[in-house]
Formats: sequence, C-alpha cells, structure tokens
Amino acid sequence: MNIIRIDGKKITDRASLYQTFAEGLPMEDGCGKNLDALADILSTWGGDCRILLIDQELLLEHLGDYGRRLLAMLKDM
Repeated sequence: MNIIRIDGKKITDRASLYQTFAEGLPMEDGCGKNLDALADILSTWGGDCRILLIDQELLLEHLGDYGRRLLAMLKDM
C-alpha cells in the first residue's frame, strides 16, 4: 500500500504538493498539475493508497483556497 504524507509544514506551494503526490502515485511527466488531473489519477489508479494529512492548518495557510479545494476533492474521493 502506498502512503502519501501531505504535511502542511513541507507543502508550501502547488509544486511541492504535486511533487509529494508524484512520489507516491504513478504520475507521468506530462500529467497536468491540477486538481482535476489529480482526481482522475486517484479515481482510476488500481493500487492501494492511503493519504495521511498532517498539519492541515499549515497546509491551508500555505495553499489558501487551493488547499480548501484539495481537501474537498479528497473528501469526495
């Protein structure tokens, strides 16, 4: 099982967010780095995956509205 740790201390921008996901998911280089592309990958990938959210408040502080949309998308998944 893949465990992806989304740590608000380490995720300071969108680039670091997608780098974290790329380390745990099969994301191709040409993959769009946006929430729609991430949702597609998560919904179609056949492997086991657990997403661990650490320091949610810092994540929201760093990513703002984008972080809120990320959390809503993950909750819907």
